[in-house]
Formats: sequence, C-alpha cells, structure tokens
Amino acid sequence: MPYTYKVKFFRGETVNLMFQRLERRSTEWHRLLPYDLKAYLEPGQVERLIAVATNPRDALLVRIPWRTGIRVSELIGIKVSDIDFENRAIVIKVQKMRKKDGKAIERRRVIPIDQGTLDMVKVYLEWRKQFPYKGDLLFPITGCSATEFFY
Repeated sequence: MPYTYKVKFFRGETVNLMFQRLERRSTEWHRLLPYDLKAYLEPGQVERLIAVATNPRDALLVRIPWRTGIRVSELIGIKVSDIDFENRAIVIKVQKMRKKDGKAIERRRVIPIDQGTLDMVKVYLEWRKQFPYKGDLLFPITGCSATEFFY
C-alpha cells in the first residue's frame, strides 16, 4: 500500500497550517480560500500526476516518495549504488550530528521498493545517458531545485 503524499506550501507548512496562518492575518484571505482542500493527494491523483510527467525523471521524482515514504532530502541524496535491484530495496544514508560532542554519525535505513518502480528507475537510467552527467547520484539536482518540484 503506497503512502499518502502530503502536499506542502510556504516553507514546508501543510495546507491546514497555511489556512490557520492566513485566518489570523486577514479575514479577506480567509473568504477567498476554499475549505475543502486536503493536505494529501489520493492515489488516483498521484497516478494521474505520474502519467502526465513529460520525462522519466519527473515521473520518478513523484513515484519514489509516494511508493516508499522517503523525504525529499533523502530522495535527492540517493545514489545509483544505493539501489539494490536484486533484493528490491533502497539504502537511505542519513548523517546525524550528536549534540554532546558534535560527532557525525551515519545511519542507514533499508526501504523496500516495488518492482514497477525499479523498472521505472531502469528506464530513467537509460534515458539519462543522453545527458553529460556521469556522477553516482540518481537525481543530479540540488536542494534548491528540488523545492521547485515539491513545494
């Protein structure tokens, strides 16, 4: 079962928090905004979003977080070597700083991934060969450009 994907606006706030902020600021904005907006997309809506993607990269940028539940910061840090095609898993590496001594600790999570998404990754890797990027990152984009896709 895929995870519901929360749509976020205004520096990561969910739709409900955005409405609460706007209600406090001005009653004019409060009247203009609809009340029936949800803070997540239904599975059918996500499938339609993937279907209208113009290239395999955009489809994967939506599909991987939806099917695995990983964060955007984790998504843009995935390397091709982190994907285990045989065992159908992605290894997510996160560096945490300890408060006591400031030492960096790398933590790893293994996230299962479905075969359909792995097939999309293979198609994307073939499609990506036409571009000059030769690094190991799955998505060679920065955090700033990732916000253009998700926020």
